[in-house]
Amino acid sequence: WPERTRRFVTVVEPRDDLLARAGAITQLASVLMRTRRRIPVILGAPGSGRTSLLGGLAQACASQAQPLPVYRVDADALVADAGPILRIFQDCETPAVLAIDDIDRLAALDSAHPNFEVLRALSGIVAHPYARTVLICNSRYYRRLEMHAEALVDQLVSVRIDALADATLDVVLFERPHLRLARRDDRRTQGADDRRGRRAGFP
Repeated sequence: WPERTRRFVTVVEPRDDLLARAGAITQLASVLMRTRRRIPVILGAPGSGRTSLLGGLAQACASQAQPLPVYRVDADALVADAGPILRIFQDCETPAVLAIDDIDRLAALDSAHPNFEVLRALSGIVAHPYARTVLICNSRYYRRLEMHAEALVDQLVSVRIDALADATLDVVLFERPHLRLARRDDRRTQGADDRRGRRAGFP
């Protein structure tokens, strides 16, 4: 990336440990790889793992016949105007996925006066020759995104995720399958004990 936009983008490292998010990752990659361009919007509450989902997407994109790098555009690094966004897309000269994080904050969708300059800048990204775009948005403000980004509304495809009750455990079980087998054996033993107890007249 040129110097003027390098500080706004971060390469997303592939992750293969997001077992519990496999369905959302598959949906996300499927939308991105369609011949007819669409913009997937990752929807969820803050802290639900929306941004970490990009690692799984990077893994899926890396396994394509023509691998695509995934870059995260951080709303905190951008000035809340259209300039940096336009420059980032102008400087994207090879095929890549650009994920714009917290678009609801960047476009002030929680305000009575959204940032229409940012929303207008997004209107041309579908036709970009190289960039495939992902938006990350607080699910509370998705309706406002649809309402105010009228030029994009037909291209937006929502990918909703919920907070995981035990995401850490899923990661551990994915990386250490023997623990999964041990938990399965524990459940079988517990089930056998319960059946013996019922036969003996215990509740």
